[in-house]
Amino acid sequence: MSFRPNMFATTGRDSSAIADSISGSSASVGYSVSSGEVDLREEYDDFVYGPSRDLSDGHGKICLHRRAVRDASGKVQYCTCKIASPGSHADPDCNHCYGEGFLYEEEYAIGYWQYSGPSGGQSRKLQRLNPGLVRTDLMVFYFRYDQNLKYGDKIVEVELDLEGNVIAGPVRKAIHRIENIAEMRSDHGRLEFYTVYVRESESIRPDEFGVDQ
Repeated sequence: MSFRPNMFATTGRDSSAIADSISGSSASVGYSVSSGEVDLREEYDDFVYGPSRDLSDGHGKICLHRRAVRDASGKVQYCTCKIASPGSHADPDCNHCYGEGFLYEEEYAIGYWQYSGPSGGQSRKLQRLNPGLVRTDLMVFYFRYDQNLKYGDKIVEVELDLEGNVIAGPVRKAIHRIENIAEMRSDHGRLEFYTVYVRESESIRPDEFGVDQ
């Protein structure tokens, strides 16, 4: 299986344009934050993008939002490798879907993520439960309220250099299947940010196959 540098259409905003577009964009129609009330959208942007809003003083990192291609009814579309297969089986060596059998488009996104778990996250990936050892490693991603995540989409970790910039390609480290999307809402039901849970043990890791991207 090989990876081509421009194999996917990277649509929408690039990483710099995302940061440029967020200043002053937390207002919403029909609701405003009153004086003295905490604006969670602003708090999120302060933490992830930083007060300057350009990531230089924030905690956010760049990743890819891998959107499933859907038809007019919202059904996820099959990859050409699955359509061409006599038995309608996805090709495990497909350079687009990695054997999943569906079409995707990618765009840059900025979020924050960490390991999570019942007993310490990354340092306690194996838990002794009946009938034995069970992997419990989870990753939790946080995204801005306007990221518009859906089940069937994927989150892709990419290689970053020492300064946090995307290494040209991009080089994909891990492709995560979304397990749960929690819409974090506050007063009046306003969406403040997304909390997204993925199970690391089910992720696709291209480097495990020794492939070139």
